[in-house]
Amino acid sequence: MLIGLSLTALVLLSGVIALVSTMQAWYIGEARIQVELASTQALQYIRDRLREAMSVTVDIDGRGITYRLPERDLDGRYKLPPEWDGVVRRMYVDANGQLISLDGERQTVLLDDVIFTDRHGGAEGPLYRPFTSDGGAIVRQVTVHLVTQKMIRAEGETAYGRVRETILLRNTPSIQL
Repeated sequence: MLIGLSLTALVLLSGVIALVSTMQAWYIGEARIQVELASTQALQYIRDRLREAMSVTVDIDGRGITYRLPERDLDGRYKLPPEWDGVVRRMYVDANGQLISLDGERQTVLLDDVIFTDRHGGAEGPLYRPFTSDGGAIVRQVTVHLVTQKMIRAEGETAYGRVRETILLRNTPSIQL
């Protein structure tokens, strides 16, 4: 009977250990998915706004971008010829690592925990710029590169989210000669 109880206790203990390690792996995987999803959603927001932009200016340090959207009529169509709607719009990464979108007076936090070193495989990488342009007098494309991190509770591990995309601008700015 003592041997039977010992074996039962051993089986239960190994089952509990397996359950705890599986739950930790699940939690780490879920945290990684959440970081990647938040980064992807922020990139989608940026992509949707910049594709309609008629003018884009990237900050010298690459941490921010200012853009203009064309004016629309009451039906939601662009007015022709295209003219700026007069609303100041900007996206930037602040000192706290938040990606912020300013749309006139409205401020929205798009993403938290943005870092400026691209870590791949946990190794410290080089500094990067979140926003870079093609370098021409008229900006035709903007590359958005965002790296975020999230500390995973008691495991002492960090989950990283990384997205990068080159966005082609569709609208042509009006050029004054």
